[in-house]
Amino acid sequence: MKKQSIRSYLFRTVLITLAFISLLIGIINMLVTVGVQNEFIYHELEEAMNGFDPIVKFEDQLRHVVSFEWNEKSGQIKVRSLKNEYNFVTEDFQLIVDDFIQHGEDEGQFRFRSSMIYYVVEENKTGYTFYFVDIHGRTIGKEFIVLIIIVLITVFIASKRISNYISKPLDSLSSFSEEVAKKNWQAELEPIPNLELSRLGESLIEMKSQLEIADMEERQFLQATSHDLKTPIMVIKGYSQAMIDHMPIEGDLSPEQVILKEAERLERKVHQLVRLNTVGYSLEHASHEIVRVDRILRALIEKFKVVTDLDIISQLEPLECYGDGDSLLIAFENIVENQLRYAETTIFISIVGSVVTIENDGPHFTEDPESLFEIYKKGKSGQYGLGLAITKKVIQGHKGSIRAYNKDQGVCFEIEITKAEN
Repeated sequence: MKKQSIRSYLFRTVLITLAFISLLIGIINMLVTVGVQNEFIYHELEEAMNGFDPIVKFEDQLRHVVSFEWNEKSGQIKVRSLKNEYNFVTEDFQLIVDDFIQHGEDEGQFRFRSSMIYYVVEENKTGYTFYFVDIHGRTIGKEFIVLIIIVLITVFIASKRISNYISKPLDSLSSFSEEVAKKNWQAELEPIPNLELSRLGESLIEMKSQLEIADMEERQFLQATSHDLKTPIMVIKGYSQAMIDHMPIEGDLSPEQVILKEAERLERKVHQLVRLNTVGYSLEHASHEIVRVDRILRALIEKFKVVTDLDIISQLEPLECYGDGDSLLIAFENIVENQLRYAETTIFISIVGSVVTIENDGPHFTEDPESLFEIYKKGKSGQYGLGLAITKKVIQGHKGSIRAYNKDQGVCFEIEITKAEN
């Protein structure tokens, strides 16, 4: 299928449509005008038949009415009035009689040479009396042609303006979109006068702003991630090379232990990155079912009590929600791990209604607590904050909310879960 520009399509469509409408209006106007003019001429002929001034004033013409009698029995024609400007002969009057005989109407018209002949008929004792007038060089056709030309010129200009009015903003939007696709964040969109297209332009500008932010965050994320992964790789490589070269290594841990520790650290980070990229897909395609949040937290508490000396106090009311149990387990596990890292003596976990709180008595947040959920934010320990970013993504995927704040003694994470309806 051959492609065509919107400009040419609109121009052609508008031109054809308006031209057709204009032509239709012109034809209707011509028909109405001709009808009115015919009625006027017949009226003037009837006035002449009734004895009034036998002159027809038509546009710029002044025409005299001619009359003659036709004997129906003998077929003879007798001219009653004939002005010098008429060049008729008796045979020519016969044309009028023949038209009357053919149509049988008391008025009629037909074309003769370069004129239109109008006539009316009055019956007399021996036959009929005819009153007629010829109209030379009628200007209706010429005026109609001039009207059509004027209309076509007007339609051409109008269609050109309409097509430009729509196509120019579209060209501007297209160019702007191409620049955004090239990540040219300095691209500007010219003001658009069209209301609907200006709304589209505003949406594209908003899209550009969001893409610019996402691009900046992606760059920061990749930069921070590469730096974070590079450290354990460098340590593993350095210790491995030292072992190959049989170089003495001093430290509290053996080279093998250091390599294992850094490999485990690297594994955790890679696992978090994979989890961050897959959690959205998991939330979208998981079979959502009723999940007992209190049971998830009880299982986590029992697991972490084995590996920590901290006191973990819990007060859990039953709480059910629709969702993916595996994703929620990951989310709460990330929070509890964070609490274990910073708590001094105690962690308190509770469920009241639809709100889950996880607190510890560790140091306060020194920065905005909301920044903890950003994927490129690092904590005091230098560990990359992917865990809490994953947690926020999971909670929001379950139509919930999460926030962190300082308390008088310690910090608190508060998660609100949408309850499952009975």
